[in-house]
Amino acid sequence: MRSRIWLAALPLMMTPLAAQATAADFTACDGYSAPKKKSDGITKGTWLWGLASANADFRRGTVIVGARGIAACDAALVDPLLVDAFWVRRAHLLQSKALHQMSGNAFKEALTTLDQSDAIGAAHADPQFNNSIKLANLALRAIAYYRLDRKEDARAALKAVTEARPWSVSLRQMTTAIRTTYEGDYETQKAVLHEQARIDPRKLHVLFWLAMSRGEFEEAVADAHALSFDIPRSRREWSTESAEVRAYALIRERASVAGATAYALAATGKVEASAREYQRGLDEIEDATQPPPPDARGRPPGKQAMRDYDLRKASGLEARSALQDWGRAIALRRQASGMTVAELLEFKDRPTGEALMVAADFFAQVKASDFKQADTLNQVIDMLRKRQEEFRQKALTISFNQLVKQLPRPETAQMVPKMQREGGNILRSNLNGWAVRKADDPALVNVRFGDAVGSSALVEEAAFLAAANHVASLGKDGFIIEASQLIVRTMHVSGMYIGNYSTPSGYELRLLLRPVDTAAPATDLESSRWRIVKVRDVQAALNGKFPTGY
Repeated sequence: MRSRIWLAALPLMMTPLAAQATAADFTACDGYSAPKKKSDGITKGTWLWGLASANADFRRGTVIVGARGIAACDAALVDPLLVDAFWVRRAHLLQSKALHQMSGNAFKEALTTLDQSDAIGAAHADPQFNNSIKLANLALRAIAYYRLDRKEDARAALKAVTEARPWSVSLRQMTTAIRTTYEGDYETQKAVLHEQARIDPRKLHVLFWLAMSRGEFEEAVADAHALSFDIPRSRREWSTESAEVRAYALIRERASVAGATAYALAATGKVEASAREYQRGLDEIEDATQPPPPDARGRPPGKQAMRDYDLRKASGLEARSALQDWGRAIALRRQASGMTVAELLEFKDRPTGEALMVAADFFAQVKASDFKQADTLNQVIDMLRKRQEEFRQKALTISFNQLVKQLPRPETAQMVPKMQREGGNILRSNLNGWAVRKADDPALVNVRFGDAVGSSALVEEAAFLAAANHVASLGKDGFIIEASQLIVRTMHVSGMYIGNYSTPSGYELRLLLRPVDTAAPATDLESSRWRIVKVRDVQAALNGKFPTGY
């Protein structure tokens, strides 16, 4: 998600520099502009009146084009602008050349190019290189290994990435995406999603719906208990794009999960629990669509309140429709045992929406009267299950260009955030550092960390360390992540002579935590024990990585 903060800058005179003749080659190769005298065009952040600004990761919009990209990289690599001091950029250009080679299926050649990129980093023994470009190279090696039918080498490369930076959500998201794209068996995909869910609870929702679509209803019920629809607390002075839309969408999402869970409970013989879950879904819709009360003076609600009410009502109608669809599915499943295949196909009040994901389970309830009907029934069930498997593969597969967008960007020592509180002196805004805020539930706490120059991976790690330190201060030795949200921040600059433009302002990770005592005999914790992040593990990995602020 993206946030914006608005800043009216002083009128500044800006003189454009003449473009270098080979600037297009650099951009075509790795997405960044050509180097200048004091900048390699990729690693240096800027400062504007005390507010830092990171260079955008422009490669995220670069299209990998094969032969034309390789030629551009070769031209950039011999350009005189690429002086020895810009060795990080050279290594990155080589990495991008490997990307273009891989897009042309030249995987062996790409591995050689990645060797050249790694060699540059090895010659400088730079820890930031090892934690960014080298890890990206490892991820690319994994893709090449998969395409060369070297699965074990691919797995080892991805394991090395996650072990190097286990508390970076974005890097884990990348390695998971590569595994699920190139390893299509369900058990492997479920295992890697399960691993990621520990630090990225959004994957719990993926696991729930996968279990539902495969008819693994006991597992779906267990997954449903872990789902959270909470959103980490936002900043008062910031606006988050799509935040309002997200709040309304949650009304429908809650109803869908309630309906699906009710179906799973019914399918496992828990009829009364199913009815309670369905009613809970109805009650949540009712609560979410209540009309606004009069204001403090007893006057009718204002325009904004009524607009919010209209949007909540619209979301409530969608939510009720989704829930009722699952209600029809529950009723159909109950009646299916007394139907023939033809009667089931012609049944008028069958579900028409998302509940059709469990259609194979409807037909599995039919009792065939003879061998011919049994054969027809099995064919229908097999066809439905095959479609669900095709949908799963599609949902968990991303394109090569999408994988490229998830690669970690280059890091330098200047990009490493300071472990400091937000604000605090005249030269620091509240863009940088950590903060702790209360949650509506007293058992939870919000922790966030933001930085205007650091990469997303660095900000994520700093947020985990801030969370671990805070939980330790409470006398707890672990925490469960109930919700997380990575914010891509944008600063809007306006001035009389410079006009209006937006500039990247770094990242912010928001975490909603449940501090826990791992030794406590809490029976309600047993089902979630696998999700516990131990304070000592985070501190052992990250203590000393971030300099202390002032």
